[in-house]
Amino acid sequence: MAGDRHHVAIVWSQDRAAAERLQALSAEALAAELEIASEGALGALAVTGEHRWIPLRQHHADTYVLPGVALLGDAAHVLHPLAGQGVNLGLADAEVLAEELIAGLAGGGTISSIKDEALTSYQRQRRPENLVMLTAMRGFKTLFGDTRLPVALLRAAGMAAFDRLNPLKQMVMAAAAGEHWTP
Repeated sequence: MAGDRHHVAIVWSQDRAAAERLQALSAEALAAELEIASEGALGALAVTGEHRWIPLRQHHADTYVLPGVALLGDAAHVLHPLAGQGVNLGLADAEVLAEELIAGLAGGGTISSIKDEALTSYQRQRRPENLVMLTAMRGFKTLFGDTRLPVALLRAAGMAAFDRLNPLKQMVMAAAAGEHWTP
């Protein structure tokens, strides 16, 4: 921050055609488009750096482990940054792997003797949980990316109903935070 100016980095997810159109805009035109898209919530904007178009892809490794090797975070699973869950999933991967290694060592084993069992247990715990989050994020991207009026009306009604279902809302919020929810 310098004086009254605040600098932010923005990730603006668009379909391919819209992204290509936005990439071709001047800095001034891009700032105007972003002000419209954000409904002025960010105030007057100016693009001060280079804007880039980076195609987003989702990926989930078939296996997280090989003998003596573990994939964690983006090496194991890449998802749309829609809800900022990539870091949370990576941290949860690291936590589970560390817990498995610590448990094996606490049982009197050595890294050499426990690594395969620890890696297998890590994969067994994390791969299904990560797959659920990747599937949910793909679903949200599809649901919120559809601008047809009937879909928008159903989405609004569904979100209003979801907002009133506190136990479900708490469960989803806990999952998004990487926590296990218990009623």
